[in-house]
Amino acid sequence: MTEYARITPHHLAVLSVRRAADALSQTASDPTIWFFVILDLHRAIYCALVAALSGWAEIGAYSDKLQAQWTAWFEASRNNPDALAPTEEYVLPFKDLLSRAESGTPHTTGPLLELKPEHRADLFKLIEYRGNLDHVKPLTWYLGIDGLPRVGASAAEVFAMLLSSFSHRLEIEELTQVEAALAKFALRKDQK
Repeated sequence: MTEYARITPHHLAVLSVRRAADALSQTASDPTIWFFVILDLHRAIYCALVAALSGWAEIGAYSDKLQAQWTAWFEASRNNPDALAPTEEYVLPFKDLLSRAESGTPHTTGPLLELKPEHRADLFKLIEYRGNLDHVKPLTWYLGIDGLPRVGASAAEVFAMLLSSFSHRLEIEELTQVEAALAKFALRKDQK
């Protein structure tokens, strides 16, 4: 019998932020660990956006067109068990999800985020850094360490804002662990 590992966007968000926080303690002795902190923080925020925006039908992170296709299928499948579900499951890019979280959607009860300018600037830095890491080029990349604790703390603050939208899907122990992880970023905020 095959054994399966199971993950959801909200659990991946929590695991990613915890892993990033756990790696923070290693950055002082090995600054290259920041590269992994960046990747995990980006993934944590992206997954948190997906989890927060998905809504009860779990389609809120899709484009408007794809949401309409899924909604039409939900309706059609009530009377027609042979109705074909859409095959596309393309989730919007990070910046589009961020925009939705700021403006609200029919799947949310209003805006999920009210970002300060420094949050926005730090998230865009995080996106830029992650892009350089996920789209590797045959170059040496130098990452300035100054400011990374602040970027990490901003990302953790944004994560905390989104957490309230999907925390009901988490166990008490997971919530305790994620709160401890977020606190690690807050403690490092003003460090270089």
